[in-house]
Amino acid sequence: MDDDFVRDARKGKAKLEEEDPDPKPNPYALLPVPITKSYSNLGEDVVYLKLFGPPRNYAEIAMDTPEAVKKIQFRFREKEFNRILGKGDTRIINIQCVSGATIGILSDTAAKIHRHLYLELLGTADQIKTAELLITDVITEGYEKPFFTRALMPANIFHYRTPIFVTQVVAFLGFNNSNVLKMESESNTWIEVDTYPPEGLIMMRMVNMYGQRLDVANAIMMINAWVDEYEFGKRKEDGKQKDVDEDDSGIKEGGDEVGNEAEG
Repeated sequence: MDDDFVRDARKGKAKLEEEDPDPKPNPYALLPVPITKSYSNLGEDVVYLKLFGPPRNYAEIAMDTPEAVKKIQFRFREKEFNRILGKGDTRIINIQCVSGATIGILSDTAAKIHRHLYLELLGTADQIKTAELLITDVITEGYEKPFFTRALMPANIFHYRTPIFVTQVVAFLGFNNSNVLKMESESNTWIEVDTYPPEGLIMMRMVNMYGQRLDVANAIMMINAWVDEYEFGKRKEDGKQKDVDEDDSGIKEGGDEVGNEAEG
């Protein structure tokens, strides 16, 4: 095929796409810039909260062999901190002894904003994998079936916020957080509702979603669908109640008229 023809065809297609007056909505375009700040670029605000196991310098190992020391970083929710440690740090110490990996728990300013912490694992591939599985089991055992929230995330993830009315929060969370846990399990994300309203919007609460890009996009669509369904059900319920009130009013008025006629 003629190269000039191919180039002209591509230019024409690009021009049509630019001039499309009604492009199809793309939910993925709603996503903001990912959370890129992490302790992987050590700064002054990074703090080691806990460190278990022998110190290791993985940078000294140049060859990628099964015995090479590697470093893996994860993100986990701050509320899981005490569960991972156990009473008197016994649980995390046991995980370190069984896996052989060096385990560090860190924090920085960006993590505090989102109520997250960082997990650092150093060791061989097998040691790291064993420690990861054991820590994952510790976190997930705190949740009841059939819903299991994701235990660990990569250090760099996406974040998106959307508002809901404060009157929707209780239903959104569900009994014992069952509804939000269901959404977390199905979307493979973390979903958190802020306790306090955003500035100037006292009747609103922000829903925060964290995870991989496509997972967060799915969570956005899932929450939007829930809000639409909730509002539809609320309008339907209000309409039924209005009909009941009107029926009650009609019965009462009819009774008075019959009574008046009897008296006459």
